[in-house]
Amino acid sequence: MYLDRYPKIEQDEIRMFYSINKEDINSTDINEIINERFENLINTINKLRMRENKKGYLLKSNSDAIKHFLFFSSENVEKTGIVERFINNNLDFEIAALYVSNRIKYLYNISSSRDGSTYIFDLLKALALSDYKLVEKYMVAFNGTSSEGHPFSKLFCETIKTIINNDLYKQCEYIKAIDDYNKKSLSQYDSALLDSVKAIIVKSTEQLNRSLEIMLKQNKRKYSDDGIIKYFCINAHGIINLARHYMKDEFKDFSHDYKHTNWDEEFFNTTSDISFDIYNCNLEKINQKLATWIKDLPTEILLEEVLNCI
Repeated sequence: MYLDRYPKIEQDEIRMFYSINKEDINSTDINEIINERFENLINTINKLRMRENKKGYLLKSNSDAIKHFLFFSSENVEKTGIVERFINNNLDFEIAALYVSNRIKYLYNISSSRDGSTYIFDLLKALALSDYKLVEKYMVAFNGTSSEGHPFSKLFCETIKTIINNDLYKQCEYIKAIDDYNKKSLSQYDSALLDSVKAIIVKSTEQLNRSLEIMLKQNKRKYSDDGIIKYFCINAHGIINLARHYMKDEFKDFSHDYKHTNWDEEFFNTTSDISFDIYNCNLEKINQKLATWIKDLPTEILLEEVLNCI
């Protein structure tokens, strides 16, 4: 049983997260979870129609309601996938849930500000899932330099983009920027996260392994307030795939042997080889436009088009 890898006190906490999730989300079917959220969206839209009292109010409020739906649908599906893996050892469901939820989060991200940098952690999830089509779409949709957000996330974001774009000139700039930034008082996790992308640029397998070991060790502390995610270091999985996919020659012989409980070797090996065609959910029955967006990943969307398919 997957849960057995954790100490008793952590098993009890994970079961608590599972119980809370069951109270909030009474299904382990991706379609049903999204459909319940979609029905809530329609109810919200109907209430907003009744409250329309000035020009432009309805359109703006509909957009906000749809973005709310996208964000929380993504959160609900992701959380359910992870707890199902922990409690019921359901790896296939976890991968499917993370795959769908991360694509829904992409729709939320491209309908929000394009100047931010926090989307990079969703791009990192796409790397962890080997969803390289989604990575490519992010690179098109967010092709400018991040101008908003915390300096740490902006630096991390832009450094990853130089690796994906194979921009050697900018890589040299960001190596120095990382060295300078690491002189600040950073947490061990954040410092290791920056060092991990620097290790990819300088092609150091030893430094990469060292950085990932620290991330895995510090993940529970870093995400101590984020529920179940503190027991699964998905960022480490994404960083390895960043190296293996975008610097194949340099890291073709990269090996690892992580013993940490929040490293999932089976997840890593499965997502490295999986064909995601088997995870296509029947979302057309919920909303044809939403299903098309999740499949095709457009870089521009008009949120209100979802309402034309009701």
